[in-house]
Amino acid sequence: MTALDTDVLAVYFPFKWDRRYESARRIVDSDLEKATTAVNALELTELMAVAQSSAKALKLFEHLRKRRSFRVLCWRL
Repeated sequence: MTALDTDVLAVYFPFKWDRRYESARRIVDSDLEKATTAVNALELTELMAVAQSSAKALKLFEHLRKRRSFRVLCWRL
C-alpha cells in the first residue's frame, strides 16, 4: 500500500496546473492500492473548498471514499 500525503492529492485534484501534476497523476492513477489518513482527506476537502467551491469539495470527499483502489485510514475509538 502506498500512503499519500495531502500535497500529492492537492496537486492531483484542485491544483492540476502545478509542475508536479504529472508525477502525482502517475501515482494516483496507478493500479497500486493507495491510502491517506482521515485528517489528510479533510485537509484536501478544505483546499478544494477554498480553491473551487464547497460543492466540489463534498464531491471530492465522496469520490475518495468510494474509490476502489483508495482507502481513507482512521483511528478506532
